[in-house]
Amino acid sequence: MVNNINSKFKLKDPLIMKKALISAVLAVTLAVLSMSFPAAIDAEVSQIALINSQGALFYDYACSLTEDDSMPDFWAGGAIINGYTNLEIFVTCDPCDIKDDIIRITGNDNIKVTQVEYSYNFLMDVKEYISNKKSELYDDLDKNPEARELFVNIPVVALDVVANSVIVTVSSNYDRVVDLFKKYIIDVPYVSFVLAESEI
Repeated sequence: MVNNINSKFKLKDPLIMKKALISAVLAVTLAVLSMSFPAAIDAEVSQIALINSQGALFYDYACSLTEDDSMPDFWAGGAIINGYTNLEIFVTCDPCDIKDDIIRITGNDNIKVTQVEYSYNFLMDVKEYISNKKSELYDDLDKNPEARELFVNIPVVALDVVANSVIVTVSSNYDRVVDLFKKYIIDVPYVSFVLAESEI
């Protein structure tokens, strides 16, 4: 009787045996992954939430130092670093002048504090100046081919707190457009240029 059962269910075809083995391995692997991934994902989400909340706490504190709850002049921004494991705060003052407050407010004594040259407020003013100059160019597009070339080739102007500069994206003719930008808008060290990545 036992022999009849074994022969009835025996996998004689090697291909069927391989498929059965692969299916079994995949099933076990998926079971293990389904048990371990949620914990890893939950831990990462919790860490991101913690870092974001610490950044928000310091931002609120920094804004509370001004009369109108705006960003103080020493503030130059913040960034999440080391794969969402910590924060880097950028300031124009000596980091020693503010680090104790940052630790006290956030409860994180590992936050990196870096001194930079330009404040967030200053760079936002520069960004606004560029936007205004770009709007002025728009009124002159029909009369000035250089203004048209410049206008259509700088689609994005953004603030990069890590680079501590305003970043201008150039879509094509990089060298020429950068020269035109410096001629018609502004030529300063705190404006940087990047070539837009081509679409794939």
